[in-house]
Amino acid sequence: MTESKGKCGCGAIEYSFSGGPFGSAFCYCKSCQVRTGSDKYFGLWVKPANFKITKGTPTSFAEFGDSGKEVILHFCGVCSTNLYLDVTVGNFISVVASTLNDTE
Repeated sequence: MTESKGKCGCGAIEYSFSGGPFGSAFCYCKSCQVRTGSDKYFGLWVKPANFKITKGTPTSFAEFGDSGKEVILHFCGVCSTNLYLDVTVGNFISVVASTLNDTE
């Protein structure tokens, strides 16, 4: 089974997931634009059971998406790198693609 790994900018938080993503999406909402400092967010969707934090403990922040359901944002409390989102309405993790060690 394929394992992908990633980390924040300073290396305090590391994660991995197995099985590869089952989907991906660009998001252009205002919240994602503010959070990324860009015109979009690019996330890879993975099953929660396949995702794990392997080093450190992310800081979390909850907000509500357009569905009215909670979206929990996880980021490094040291360098502020956005790492992943718990998308409760879809029951999946959206990994920030740019944090992967191998971005190909």
